[in-house]
Amino acid sequence: MDLRTLLKILVRRWIVVVPTIVVAAIIGHQLLSTVKPTYEAKGALLLLTPQAKKAAAVNPLNPNSAVIQPGNPYLLQAPLDKAALAFSEVMNDQRVKLGLAKQGFTKSYTVTVDQNAPILRVDTKDKRSRIAVETTKAVLEATVQQIAFRERAHTVPADQNIGTDILSSPTKATAINSAKTRALIAFIALGIAAVLSVALLVESWSQSTQNRRDRRRLTVASPSRVPVPAPAVAGGGLTRNARADPVDQTQAENEAADMDGDTSAAPASKQPGRARAKPRRRSSGAAG
Repeated sequence: MDLRTLLKILVRRWIVVVPTIVVAAIIGHQLLSTVKPTYEAKGALLLLTPQAKKAAAVNPLNPNSAVIQPGNPYLLQAPLDKAALAFSEVMNDQRVKLGLAKQGFTKSYTVTVDQNAPILRVDTKDKRSRIAVETTKAVLEATVQQIAFRERAHTVPADQNIGTDILSSPTKATAINSAKTRALIAFIALGIAAVLSVALLVESWSQSTQNRRDRRRLTVASPSRVPVPAPAVAGGGLTRNARADPVDQTQAENEAADMDGDTSAAPASKQPGRARAKPRRRSSGAAG
């Protein structure tokens, strides 16, 4: 079945196609209204190098006289790429997520590392907007605490501690309609299949009904076949080339067999042909 034939069927069966589309639209609207959107909140945390020190000469004539001045931690970021990757693994650990879940937050978050800088990016998704925002903030704060805890556990000197800077913290979550979009696409596909199925079923039923009506008309219009008995011959038999009904032919043969049996069982005295033949043979012998 090509597309043109299918379109003709849809147009011809519009009486069932249109109600099917209306019912499908109503059901789809009810189902889509029950699909809740997913909310997403994002945050970013920058890792800073320890307070780099540089020597500045107090007396130009005496290079050995110098004071320590704090450096700019934003200028030296290359060594922190590996540290950012390590702390992202720490925050994505299931034990850390379970600890946050016990505090009323969600476990549906991920911590990734930016490709160009030691920035930890937190992405949280949840059905509730407030939980998504609060979880993102909690993950940012927990990351800072994890860095400080692990540095203290390894007795890292204070002047070598990694610094942190929260670049962005969410205040409002963004609604994501990906689930509703997927549900809408699936429903449209099912609706099209339902419309085509109804139209083809009605078309098939109509064709079957029309075929039965045509056969009934042909049966009523054609003359009835009445079997014609074969002509009988002498002795009650049938002609060799006669075309009779098999049932009638069998009945005629049975009647002929019955007649032959009755004739052979009759006494000789009751057969006039044979009685007259004997006197003629006697008279001819006497004459000789």
